[in-house]
Amino acid sequence: MPFLVRYIAQIPKVGLKYRLMHFWRYLNISHIIAYIRYRFGLMRDAKYYKKHNPELRKFEQFRNRYIIQSPKIYLSLEELEAEDWDADAFVVGSDQVWNCPAIHRPIYFLQFVRNAKRIAYAASFGKNELDEEYKSDLPDLLRKFCAVGVREDRGLEFCQEAGRNDAVVVCDPTLLLTKQFYVDNLLDGCCTSESNHLFCYLINWQTRIPMTDIKRFAYDNSLDIRYFNAHALELSDFVEPYDDLTIESWLRSLISSRYVCTNSFHGVIFSILMHRSFIVLPLQGIYSGMNSRINALLDRLGLSDRIFREDSNFERVLNMPIDWGDVELRLNEFRESSESFLKKVI
Repeated sequence: MPFLVRYIAQIPKVGLKYRLMHFWRYLNISHIIAYIRYRFGLMRDAKYYKKHNPELRKFEQFRNRYIIQSPKIYLSLEELEAEDWDADAFVVGSDQVWNCPAIHRPIYFLQFVRNAKRIAYAASFGKNELDEEYKSDLPDLLRKFCAVGVREDRGLEFCQEAGRNDAVVVCDPTLLLTKQFYVDNLLDGCCTSESNHLFCYLINWQTRIPMTDIKRFAYDNSLDIRYFNAHALELSDFVEPYDDLTIESWLRSLISSRYVCTNSFHGVIFSILMHRSFIVLPLQGIYSGMNSRINALLDRLGLSDRIFREDSNFERVLNMPIDWGDVELRLNEFRESSESFLKKVI
């Protein structure tokens, strides 16, 4: 029976000596600006959460209902190493588990595992470049893995450069399942008919958001904007978030939408699974490296023209027809190869 190991990464405590030695860093103008933005963000978050209680999103209830979890929450490598695990294999993935500080890498590269297989499935580095220390450590970090499956081509290159020429690109696990599975299991088999709204899902990372284009498109097509935010304040000064922000409501609203606008990898995935006309707003700045996973998936499925670029016309991109038959053929081939990878190694 598979289960999720509940681990919460702890932020190392910094002693007084360290703070005094690095005091000059706190006087750096970029650090001061970042701190001011951080404090303003906290104040905006507090104001937002007064109106939209995060507990109403019911994430914990969702996990408890659908995911078998370890009874204990682990807080350190030592706790994980001390556990007498009753498991034949450990799988790490599928999020940006390898985009982590060096102190947490022993955990996310499964170095606490002793007498079981180590498998990576759809693991992501979440960046286009690794620092020299990470590059030099990576061969040893990957050495004891029975199999390595990553989520994007750049991650595959990192693994190959580290000596894992057997690494492969596999699909995100959400793509292993079909639309009907999600409808049957999360929406009790009830697939809501199409509604006249634009589903807007944005995560709180730097993105060029064409607010004027979004509003004009919605107005010209008599669409409501049903806006879901991932954290607290993405776009909340532009349009009010939807009343019901639970996972089930998120899925139901996406399925029933006429159009989808998102900067999220999984917003893209579920638009594809549910055959929704969608547009992707690329991440920018320090987050632009995370676009590689979206770009790789869209290239594979022949959907690269869904990305909103500097010279794009918002309405034209959203209204471009999609050959869903061709997309499904490509997706099924990708899904089958990924399933084969899992079955072979397990």
